[in-house]
Amino acid sequence: MATNEIYRYGDWLTVPVPDDAAVGDPVVWGGGAGIPGVIQVMYVPERPEIPGYEALPVATGFNESGADIDPTLMPDGTVFGSVAFRGVWAFEIDGADTVEIGAPVYFTDGELSLTAGGVLYGHVHNRGTDGRLHVRLAAVSVGA
Repeated sequence: MATNEIYRYGDWLTVPVPDDAAVGDPVVWGGGAGIPGVIQVMYVPERPEIPGYEALPVATGFNESGADIDPTLMPDGTVFGSVAFRGVWAFEIDGADTVEIGAPVYFTDGELSLTAGGVLYGHVHNRGTDGRLHVRLAAVSVGA
């Protein structure tokens, strides 16, 4: 039996994300051919004490806070966020009214686009009744 397994399923991890990002934002994690993902939970440091109130512990939903990761590994301008690296996610993307199923979706500077450029983020799976495109995340991002 292997003794070096850290996580059986590495499709949901706590990783550094841009400190100005928000839950639901698309990200590409890692250098080179990165891995497309969607931020599920942003780590919120412990709240300050307020006189007269009992502070409840921060609930992370079983996501790591990143506190156990070596802080020297953190890139500047990032915080920890729980990121899903698989699935189909709904996004508002310009040009959604003329796209076809299977069309590639690209990630450039934190934004999604149907125009080639940046790195491959995923492919259109459907369009919701709200107009948002349902995007199946690519296994690995590649340059367009």
